[in-house]
Amino acid sequence: MGSTTRQLKEQDRELLKFHERVGDLWIKVQSLKEQLEVERSDRKDIEAKYWDKVEALTELQLRAVEADRGEVRSTVPEPEQQPASAEPEQQPAPAIELPDAADTLKKIRKALGKKSTASLADVEKILEIIEGDGNE
Repeated sequence: MGSTTRQLKEQDRELLKFHERVGDLWIKVQSLKEQLEVERSDRKDIEAKYWDKVEALTELQLRAVEADRGEVRSTVPEPEQQPASAEPEQQPAPAIELPDAADTLKKIRKALGKKSTASLADVEKILEIIEGDGNE
């Protein structure tokens, strides 16, 4: 039984050390909680003290940005606003001065020789199509 008593005493010492360690940790936790509350309170005080200054500085920065934007807008012309559904206007093609049909036929016959089967009516029809007046 002597060894059992020794084991119990050893376990009692270990349990006592454990309780002391838990007690030390509990005290440390309480101390940290108090420190956290102090820090939170200090933060609230600092925010209350400097918040107006931060807001004023932010307001000044916002005004500076708006002034810069106004300055840029005054120097850059606004693009014309068109409705989203409107299609852009197409400019008509510039008028093309087409050559005379008879002159064109002469040039074709000269380039192709006597084998050319083009007639004056063919050349006139081609020129009408190019002008956009012909029936396609």
